[in-house]
Amino acid sequence: MTAKEVFLGRLLLGWSRARLAQESEVPVSEVYTFERIGKADPAAVVKIKAVLQVAGIEFISNENGGPGVRLRKTER
Repeated sequence: MTAKEVFLGRLLLGWSRARLAQESEVPVSEVYTFERIGKADPAAVVKIKAVLQVAGIEFISNENGGPGVRLRKTER
């Protein structure tokens, strides 16, 4: 997961950095630092990725036309 993927995933959800920090139980400063320079505590990165996935973000691998993110399709 890259810093750009976190930023774009957050934007797709309409979340602020503060919301992502609250949902993932990671300090806002850690979210900001990761989005800006791509470095953060590995445990924080795991939490951030997990909460984005639960919220509906899919991470696209290099093998599947990525890297990138998209919103998961919802069943109707």
